[in-house]
Amino acid sequence: MTSIKFNSEIFFLKSLLATVFTILVMAGFLTKNFFTPLLVNQIILIAFVLFFFRLNIWSLTSQFHIFNLFYQILPYLLNIEIYFTHVLIIYIIQITSILSLEKIDIKTPQFIISKLKKYDKIELKFFILLFLLILNYILNFKFALQIDFAILVLMTYLVVTRKKNSYINLLLILIFIFYTFKSGFLGGDRRFLIFYLLLFFIFFIHNYKIKIGNAALIFTFPLTILLFYFQGLFRVFGFDEGVERFMRLNLTTLYNFLENIDIGVFSRIYESMFVNDLYIHIKNSYITGLSFERMFYLFVPRNVWPEKPQNLAYIAGEYAYKGNSAPISLPLEIYVNFTIWLAPIAFFILTKLLFYCDKTYNNASSYFIAYYFFFVSFFIVIYRGSFETDLMIFTAFLILVFFIFQFTYWLVYKSHKKV
Repeated sequence: MTSIKFNSEIFFLKSLLATVFTILVMAGFLTKNFFTPLLVNQIILIAFVLFFFRLNIWSLTSQFHIFNLFYQILPYLLNIEIYFTHVLIIYIIQITSILSLEKIDIKTPQFIISKLKKYDKIELKFFILLFLLILNYILNFKFALQIDFAILVLMTYLVVTRKKNSYINLLLILIFIFYTFKSGFLGGDRRFLIFYLLLFFIFFIHNYKIKIGNAALIFTFPLTILLFYFQGLFRVFGFDEGVERFMRLNLTTLYNFLENIDIGVFSRIYESMFVNDLYIHIKNSYITGLSFERMFYLFVPRNVWPEKPQNLAYIAGEYAYKGNSAPISLPLEIYVNFTIWLAPIAFFILTKLLFYCDKTYNNASSYFIAYYFFFVSFFIVIYRGSFETDLMIFTAFLILVFFIFQFTYWLVYKSHKKV
């Protein structure tokens, strides 16, 4: 009876939230102001995800809703009038997200890892991964970034699930600091900076018995945004002038600030998508009219097929942002591939899948944890696009590096036993 009552309460809460969201959007229709209702809906949704369902703020489900706030709604600070089709997309996401959520017993990272903890020595395995990392850095392969990501994820998984070694912990921290600064900050791509910061954070909270709640982590958002802003200034003007301009932040217009941290770019994408003909341009750029078709021929070399369609970010940038690639975001990729009519089903499946991954992590499922570490850290790249390219390529390299690592360990271990 308790279980039935609990489920009834959750059903009532979901129904109430869906009703409130619908009423607010209808009020926006009457007042011709959709920005405020959608913003309020999204903030309420994030609050319930973080503080009622108590999902970690870095979980896939939480990230999806936070990114929707920053990349689907806040770009309209530059133009409060949201395009009606985009209103429908955001509203559909909010409603399907409510339906996909479940109340589960959220366990701490330390408890989850304790169920996977193995007490074999990690020195040999860690130094094999370190050797591969150094080799990749020296040789600078074409896909060096993908290989770096894979090795760092495997290092993180190895260290947090094995017997603690303070020297290796310190070495991994130094490696994170180096790559976060060199590849993340100096590299200039905020997606990859977020990857390194998130993976470093995941290592930290799983390896040390320190609890950091969602409320505390929310207060890191302004600092992170300021870091992104300074990174943009540094990339264009260098350190000295970047610092000088950063100190004049109070004189910066909202437009320039949002443009600098990449949020403003999406307002241009949305105008191209919903006012101009970007949607038609994308449809005409693919054989089936669907960008997801690239998953079936992604690894066909371009010298074999010169006319192979480009990734979606390239095609959108060619139309809306000349000279640059322009990711359109995961929600709009789904809209382009499934149309507005199938969007409710597609978004429900997506949000259900993200929640399933979070729940599987919570239940501590062996090597899935390693992929979950990757997925969580890499989700910003997937969200901004292109889904059909980045997720496929980086996942392929994660699997490839894992097998190279296992094979190398087997060879070294076998040789050592013979000696």
